[in-house]
Amino acid sequence: MASSAAVNGYGNISITRRMYKGHSPFKPDREHLHHICLRIGLSPLLTLFLIRFMASACAIVGIYSDIYGVAESTMFIAFLCLFLFTLR
Repeated sequence: MASSAAVNGYGNISITRRMYKGHSPFKPDREHLHHICLRIGLSPLLTLFLIRFMASACAIVGIYSDIYGVAESTMFIAFLCLFLFTLR
């Protein structure tokens, strides 16, 4: 569930970033994470592993937060901080 939230959240980030820059949210761009990874010289396979690792890390944080009873408000604020950080 947390990994699907990360994927859906990334789609929302892309749309928000485009609108923030004054572009159409439906206009394609090269600002997706996989394009950035390829641009800095990572291979497609390494890019795949990196993105899957980050999704898995988000899922693990979500699972452990649920197990250890971290307040949902705390997790929401952490998600918002991560979201705002990625808008740059």
